[in-house]
Amino acid sequence: MSDIQRRGWCPGILRPMPTGDGLLVRLRLSGGALAPAMASAIARLARTCGNGIIEVSSRANLQLRGVRDETLGPLQDGLGQLGLLDESAEAESLRNVMTSPLAGLDPGKVLDIRPVALALERRLCASPALQALPGKFLFLIDDGSHGGLCGIAADARFELDHDGPSPQFRLSLGGAEQVTLAVCSAARLPDMAANVAGVFLALSGQGETADRRMRQLVERLGLEAIAARIEGDIQATESNRPCERSEAIQWVATRT
Repeated sequence: MSDIQRRGWCPGILRPMPTGDGLLVRLRLSGGALAPAMASAIARLARTCGNGIIEVSSRANLQLRGVRDETLGPLQDGLGQLGLLDESAEAESLRNVMTSPLAGLDPGKVLDIRPVALALERRLCASPALQALPGKFLFLIDDGSHGGLCGIAADARFELDHDGPSPQFRLSLGGAEQVTLAVCSAARLPDMAANVAGVFLALSGQGETADRRMRQLVERLGLEAIAARIEGDIQATESNRPCERSEAIQWVATRT
């Protein structure tokens, strides 16, 4: 069991947060999807290991409240049996990927983005270097369906473009949401997102003065400097990754 952290940390299953009514445990559900059987099992655990209260966070995660020290272990074991337990608290904190509320369910959908979100989660967790990302660093994938995510602030935003011959995602950064930096396919999105995260870590600084969100970095360095670093890092690795033309990343503007 991981150590309980002080208030202000982003809680998880392995890193609960002390509150006035006990421990708060947050469940990050891949793609925001929850099958009825899974929901029933979580509800039973919430009653037996907590006070039965389940909340939905602003990022579409579930929060179980009133968990006691002596029931935290059984709760973690139960959630592990449901396949909801990450290998570590660090890997868990990386899975800040938010998708459209009706992802895969909208009858007018162009692309089911749930597999894309899952691939992104796996890509993030596969990189130990990205474990240094701040706990609130958010990746957003919007398929443009009804009840979309236009009002949600994210550090890296990928919006599905319906107008081209094939589905493509437009990348923008927190603090400059109206500016599209690049367009990529679903297959390239996980690598692009990981690259954005790596550039953020390289430029954000260290210690207490380090930028904690992309918006702060954009305000401090400017979008052009960040975009040039992202493009440069991607292009430096392109020769090592043969890809189809349809999977190539298209840069909206050439930067120097």
